[in-house]
Amino acid sequence: MTDRPIIFSGPMVRALLDGRKTQTRRVLKLGGRLPGYIGPAGCQDDPTCWGWEMPDLGGYVTIEGDDKDHLPGWRNGWRDWQGAYAPGDRLYVREAWRTDAHFNDRKPSAVPPGEWIWFEAQDDVPFEPSAAGRLRPGMFMPRWASRITLTVTDVRVQRLQDIRYQDMIAEGIKTTDIHARRQRACLDGTGECGSVCRDSFQDLWNSLHGPDAWDANPWVVAVAFTVGQHNIDRPAP
Repeated sequence: MTDRPIIFSGPMVRALLDGRKTQTRRVLKLGGRLPGYIGPAGCQDDPTCWGWEMPDLGGYVTIEGDDKDHLPGWRNGWRDWQGAYAPGDRLYVREAWRTDAHFNDRKPSAVPPGEWIWFEAQDDVPFEPSAAGRLRPGMFMPRWASRITLTVTDVRVQRLQDIRYQDMIAEGIKTTDIHARRQRACLDGTGECGSVCRDSFQDLWNSLHGPDAWDANPWVVAVAFTVGQHNIDRPAP
């Protein structure tokens, strides 16, 4: 079991708190690089044929092995990619935040634990708005300030567009919006009733990763989890 941080945008934090989000997908990268096709012809959808050339390791690192007793792809020098997530891991959510303005000149690590924190993805403010300090990105949130802890229950590697309907719902798309759009589509006779959920997730993915992110259909790590509304170092209520 490993504890590690994970960053979420404001809308996704609200989805976590609302109980709408129990999965997340992260684009696969190794050393900041997307995986490339490194297998023989004809296995473009097989994760054992995708990976990264690693000259320092004497071969390649593949996304996923095809057999526990054999090297991935059956090629000498190929190795499995060890994912960043595993069942049982605990993830503390990092999100955009503020603290009192008199800490504006301090680094996030220098803000004393226990000070007031205002999370950007919330409505209630713990102090007067005039006292709120500058907005700080989630990547700089200290562990003690996190208010959401995720426990990983399942990890899969897949192409983004292989996502299933139920997984799109678990990613946090708003079902009320889906139902309204489906009703309009059916009433208009456009024949798009079955694709509305997919369109909603595509819109969400593109809003987070860029306008062409869905069309790129990258390899992703699909992480399922339970949500606890407490700090990782405090017992669950």
